[in-house]
Amino acid sequence: MADRDLSDLEAVVLGLCWAEGPCTAYAVRRTVQESLSAQWSGSAGAVYPVVRRLEARSLIRSRDQTTGKRRSQALEITAKGVRALTAWIGPPVAREALAIPADSLRVRLRFLELLEPEARDAFLAESIAEVRALVEKVQADVRRAVAAKESPFAVAMARGALHATRARLRTLTELQAELAE
Repeated sequence: MADRDLSDLEAVVLGLCWAEGPCTAYAVRRTVQESLSAQWSGSAGAVYPVVRRLEARSLIRSRDQTTGKRRSQALEITAKGVRALTAWIGPPVAREALAIPADSLRVRLRFLELLEPEARDAFLAESIAEVRALVEKVQADVRRAVAAKESPFAVAMARGALHATRARLRTLTELQAELAE
């Protein structure tokens, strides 16, 4: 596999090792689990095999560390890992990174006319409430990133999530209004 062919999850793990400095696989897993995105699983069965693959490819290395009485493995990105992550980022930017992302909600909207009007209305009301709540969480994440003076790149990532979430809410509320006419 060429370094350019990293999966998104592999790139996220590499990126976290780069951004956070030496960190444990557990810390990487927790960061993925706590993400507001449902794109990746933060399960042990998803993250730990990625860590092993990246280590086998010499993109990260681990070293023993002791914190108090606890021993663990600290993961560090290697120079080869930095090159792989840089190639994954681009340029050129991979076409799939620029494409319209998969969106299970948007796909459901396409077939929503299958439901009876009452079920459709319930679907929209529930979806709007849930997405509104998510907008609030993402807004809080943006505020936290700005207050913590995170890098402009980390703030841009958080703002991008906010814009995308607001667009989903707008799509839902527009459809609800059209159906109410």
